[in-house]
Amino acid sequence: MKTSGAKIKSRLARKEALNGYLFILPLLIGLTMFFIIPVVKSFLFSVTDISFGAAGYKAEGFEGLKNYKYALYVDTEYRQTVVSSVLNMLLTTPLIMVFSFFVASVLNVKFRGCTFFKLIMFIPVIITLAQTQTQLETGMNGFSDYKDTFGVATASFTSQISEYLQNIGIDKAVSESIVGIADKVYGIINDSGIQILVMIVGTGSISPSLYEAATVEGATAWESFWKITFPMAGPTIYTCLIYTIIDSFTADGNGIMSMISNMSFNKQEFSIASAMGWIYFAAIAVILGIVAVTVSRLLFYYDD
Repeated sequence: MKTSGAKIKSRLARKEALNGYLFILPLLIGLTMFFIIPVVKSFLFSVTDISFGAAGYKAEGFEGLKNYKYALYVDTEYRQTVVSSVLNMLLTTPLIMVFSFFVASVLNVKFRGCTFFKLIMFIPVIITLAQTQTQLETGMNGFSDYKDTFGVATASFTSQISEYLQNIGIDKAVSESIVGIADKVYGIINDSGIQILVMIVGTGSISPSLYEAATVEGATAWESFWKITFPMAGPTIYTCLIYTIIDSFTADGNGIMSMISNMSFNKQEFSIASAMGWIYFAAIAVILGIVAVTVSRLLFYYDD
């Protein structure tokens, strides 16, 4: 009887495992076709001399690290752009995180119209998705024309503000710093939509009994925030931090992404572009590893 029962359990386990594999099969197919295979091909491109003809691309021969050396030592603009991307991430990520956490904390307070304000904070995400769809439908040229026109208008407006601040006696360096910060406000709000929603869910899932106990003990709202809300939201903040760093490095306006795209589709130097992409990927991986190891040691996990 025991042997028969064990066989039945084994069959059920195999059936459940088979159902699980069937459930994730579409994901595995998509992951293989649209991620793993392109990643492997991009690495092969980076160490190979690729030429294009009527029949498509052709591998001329193995080049080793030649394309990597070109990206690092010959193309001086590439290194400068990588450093600029890292500095931009270091500047914008803390601002986005602080803004997202502040807005999420405010919107988690029950007040009239809080749902409406939550929808407003998510509008930039919807606009971005709609813009992406329009870009795919109308083509890159139309979108580039719009982006160039918008960029020229924005640059003209910010230069006028800087000139006005200098005319009223403010130092040029100070005025440019003020304009630079103000110029990033829209970008920070636009890039904070998903983080705000995630933090709303994370901070909203904190048990009310913790706040009730703190109130009974005489804790103020400020003390409850720093002793309960902030530590308990640590894992959520950590998730948003990793997402924000990756989003900064892969944003549409990122200089490296534009450089790689230009090298690939305009100059058709796919080997060099692939090498640039892998160097950039390695730099991002190192930064994410440092952040993950450092921040994970500071996290607090609460067990019910």
